[in-house]
Amino acid sequence: MIRIAIDMRGESGSPPAPDVLIARIAGEQHGVASRAQLLAAGVAAGAIERRVRGGRLHPLHRGVYAVGHRAVDGNGRDLAAVLACGAGAVLSHQSAAARWEMIRGVWRGPVHVTASRGGERAGIVVHRARALHPDDTTRDHGIPTTSPARCSISPTGFPYVRSSEPLHRRRFSSSPAGRNSPRW
Repeated sequence: MIRIAIDMRGESGSPPAPDVLIARIAGEQHGVASRAQLLAAGVAAGAIERRVRGGRLHPLHRGVYAVGHRAVDGNGRDLAAVLACGAGAVLSHQSAAARWEMIRGVWRGPVHVTASRGGERAGIVVHRARALHPDDTTRDHGIPTTSPARCSISPTGFPYVRSSEPLHRRRFSSSPAGRNSPRW
């Protein structure tokens, strides 16, 4: 789960109202929040359900909501997918490559996420990995993402990088094994 530091006290020192807690979490996360985060912040399960029924929380994925409206931007869409896939999940593959501007244009396909567990989700392509080395992950705009080095080569060996624009001024060349690899 993505953890965020939020002051949970109200102006009088008492706990703030649920809507204030929800707004604080979503305000730090591109307008989205997970059920687990809301519960951890002290928002009761019944309060979450009432807000879903009342149209103040909009389900994007199971257990992940857009706050106030469904119109989240690309960052919100990506973060919602990562949150839906659970603790340790990261944006990966084509979605990460697009974030690092390694592919042409805007990625309009499903969101690709690498996670150690969890089932398939509508609109999300889940790739399995037991664990990722800390050097292989980073955050971009608060979104856990595979690093540019990790996503620079797809599992098939085909570089995502735009052929006319090298990744961070590095060119790709063929390795002796016949796969494309970065020449650092």
